[in-house]
Amino acid sequence: MLCIVCASLGIAHDLHRGYRGFVEWDNAIGNTDYRKKGVGQYGNGTIWFLGISSSHGYQFNEHWFLGAGAMISCGFPKNDKFIPGFVEARYDTKLGKLTPFVDLRAGYYFDGLSEGGLYLSPTIGHTFRTSRNLNFNFGIGMTLKSFTKHNYAHTGNNPGLINTEINYYPLLACRIGIEFQ
Repeated sequence: MLCIVCASLGIAHDLHRGYRGFVEWDNAIGNTDYRKKGVGQYGNGTIWFLGISSSHGYQFNEHWFLGAGAMISCGFPKNDKFIPGFVEARYDTKLGKLTPFVDLRAGYYFDGLSEGGLYLSPTIGHTFRTSRNLNFNFGIGMTLKSFTKHNYAHTGNNPGLINTEINYYPLLACRIGIEFQ
């Protein structure tokens, strides 16, 4: 099976108009704030997010795709959950036998402990065209997520909110997956 896939990687196929879907293994690593269980407790450290995403949409021509999707991701070693919903725009091109792409995901994430926040993920990569309906992708880029931090002053039994900070954290990202039409 591996030999058949490797032999077919040199075949380039043009994209056709219509439905297009992606299922990808997502990785992101970087230094970020995280919310500990409990009111007003935060930590900071390097977290590696592993997850799976799926997006589906419409291929308008041989270059432009627009769709929507979601991802489920878990952060290690802090066991943070990260669940963004997003809109995805993608531009594919062909340079001889090379088939590079650029894409941008933009949306909002939920993590179960905080208020969630902005999710933005630009990627550049290469599509390994195997057939008219099934291809493989590899991309690298950045994931930018916001994090809302509430600072409290504890006076007696009543914690009072002092201020709210919104910080943005860039994470180095890598995606590997399949696409189908």
